[in-house]
Amino acid sequence: TVELTSQDEIPPNSFLSLHLMEAKDPDGGQDELWLTLESMGYSRKLNLIKACPFYIETYTSRGKSILLSSGINNIEDGINVLKNIIKQVIDSISFKNSKDLLLFVGNFNSSFVIAVENQGMTVIKARVDCSKSVNLKSNRESLDVCEKIGVKEMKIVHHLTVVDPAKPTQLHYVESAVY
Repeated sequence: TVELTSQDEIPPNSFLSLHLMEAKDPDGGQDELWLTLESMGYSRKLNLIKACPFYIETYTSRGKSILLSSGINNIEDGINVLKNIIKQVIDSISFKNSKDLLLFVGNFNSSFVIAVENQGMTVIKARVDCSKSVNLKSNRESLDVCEKIGVKEMKIVHHLTVVDPAKPTQLHYVESAVY
């Protein structure tokens, strides 16, 4: 069964489960499999040609919110745009045991982003442990991540999304510099 959110939307896990059920259907033919893959955005050459649709909410405490859509030619450009947005909309917090590291934690309704910026003149390892968080999954394999942060560099350490929208969610993180 596929469960809908309170806004009558299919959550990402249910969307994938629905298409996986369709792909595993023993009575389904090759045409049905291609229909499933094409609806997920894949071409007949199995290249991802369509982006997954998503919903964006913007809010500003000062001024007017303006959202522009522009093409991003490579992933690095997209990451740089995201880093600039993080710096503009999220207040930084100093790391507990490092004067050179800043932590950015953003809460965006059903997702969180955690980024670390090194303002120092030496490479520092930063650890962000979110393993005590409730009902959240990370874009990383582990909720406990240790990253080398280069001089004057910002890295997005976690992008966390809600596993089950019907259950309570809590972000709990512990940050530390590893020397």
